[in-house]
Amino acid sequence: MFNNMKIGLRLALGFCLVIVFMIAIIVVSLNQMADSRAILDRIVNINNVRLQLTNSMIDHVREVSIALRTVLLLKDISKTKEIENKIAEARKEYDENLKKVEELTSSDDTKTFDLISKVKASQEKSRTLNDAVFERAAAGKRDEAFDLMTGKASPAVGHWIELIDELINHNKERNAIRYEEARKEQENARSFMFVLGATAIALAIAISILLTLGITRPLKTSVHAANLIASKDLTINLSAHNAANLIASKDLTINLSAH
Repeated sequence: MFNNMKIGLRLALGFCLVIVFMIAIIVVSLNQMADSRAILDRIVNINNVRLQLTNSMIDHVREVSIALRTVLLLKDISKTKEIENKIAEARKEYDENLKKVEELTSSDDTKTFDLISKVKASQEKSRTLNDAVFERAAAGKRDEAFDLMTGKASPAVGHWIELIDELINHNKERNAIRYEEARKEQENARSFMFVLGATAIALAIAISILLTLGITRPLKTSVHAANLIASKDLTINLSAHNAANLIASKDLTINLSAH
């Protein structure tokens, strides 16, 4: 069927096939870029932000612990109000960060929500103990406050920080998973584009060869037939050389009887 097509139609078909493959490569490239960008945006704008927030939460917990130790060492009880305000501010920032972490967590990430629940439970217990330490220290009951801090409050806060660390590590794992997804997307797209590109090149070469042969062979036959006719050699079998078709394609009319 391809041999019976006109040269113009062959060229058009060949170019169309090559263009289709080029368009496919462009589409795959754009989709891969969009997918990779979406994953990287999530890593930067969600996962990394959650890591920053959870790290800040640990800092706030430690700020409160330092403030409580400062209360235990105070000789001037009148300064306890200032420290109390610092504790309240640290807790406020902590609560805001924890809320943002929850908002940035997707509904399918059940492990993060489970860890957040554990963190909240430990947070409530630790804050209750810390408040008791502060009240005793502010009332001048330093020995009781010290015993409560070392015996119950500090271990509770330590467990609280461990749970936040688990939340941080889980977010790091999620980051690694997202990065691996982006890497696989790029590899798959690269492989697919390589296959399409190689196919397009092979197709272009095949079309070029077919078009060249489809043009040069008939031309050679036409020239050979024309030379024989010009030398008044009518022994040529024109049907064997497809001369009729070739000469017709050049708008030539041969009257064999006239020779």
